[in-house]
Amino acid sequence: MDAERLPAWNPAFTSVTAGPGSAYRVHALGGALRGTLEYVDGTADIAMLITVPGLREESTWVLEVSGSGTRVTHRIRQQGALVPLIGAKEAAMVPHKRLARLQAHLGGAL
Repeated sequence: MDAERLPAWNPAFTSVTAGPGSAYRVHALGGALRGTLEYVDGTADIAMLITVPGLREESTWVLEVSGSGTRVTHRIRQQGALVPLIGAKEAAMVPHKRLARLQAHLGGAL
């Protein structure tokens, strides 16, 4: 939930900085897209809402104790004019890519 560190492991984000209220300002894809990221309260999971022109992404991160580690399940739902450009196949790979990048960033400890 350290939003400002997202660019360290997620190359889609160029920068994430504190914004007004609880929102963060995001620059994505080399700064070509600007929008917001918000953590959504009221769920047991970690829920995020990312909004940039043409795309609204709702995502969840579910953390469950599993043996001596933690199982992380990441799901996304995308809406907007950019969705057809991203394509269903690419969108389906996003959660796995994010988890793999986060795991690599943490040195395999995920």
